[in-house]
Amino acid sequence: VVILTAEDSREMLVARLRAICAAMGLADHERRVVRECVRISDVSGAGLRLTRVIDDVVLPTEAVDNLIEGCLELNPSLIVIDPAVSFGVGESRVNDAEQGLIEAARRLRNALNCCVRYVHHSGKQNGRDKAVDQYAGRGGSAFADGCRMVHVLQPLGPSEWTSATGDELQPGESGL
Repeated sequence: VVILTAEDSREMLVARLRAICAAMGLADHERRVVRECVRISDVSGAGLRLTRVIDDVVLPTEAVDNLIEGCLELNPSLIVIDPAVSFGVGESRVNDAEQGLIEAARRLRNALNCCVRYVHHSGKQNGRDKAVDQYAGRGGSAFADGCRMVHVLQPLGPSEWTSATGDELQPGESGL
């Protein structure tokens, strides 16, 4: 797994990964596999963009080719790119920007035969309304339309959790 983060620091993600391993009760040898098989690259502040505008068209950049080259030996099953907006041309041309990121992901997928997952934030009102359909993400519709699948996470309070699952949250637990 390759994680490109332009939002959370590598240290924060490593700490979260450790907490996940602990919560799963992984043995030492299993934790070692996780440490060896999850690569985290913090590119925050580096200006890494997977798309650019050329002749008024949003296209993948040479960074996509560099990423492919760097990942060939790793043979990843998954590339996580977080957050999507930090790797594109911005939100002034929303659907074009989103479609450009979809094209970049398709190039990565085709070259590396892996899943590419963008982490995309919900729109403010969609979050408030707890929308969970494929169009809950901020911006336009091109992202949802161009993706193979969309996962939407919304926090649920204890009563909402019980209603949705039939289970009760225990003290200190939260539900998504």
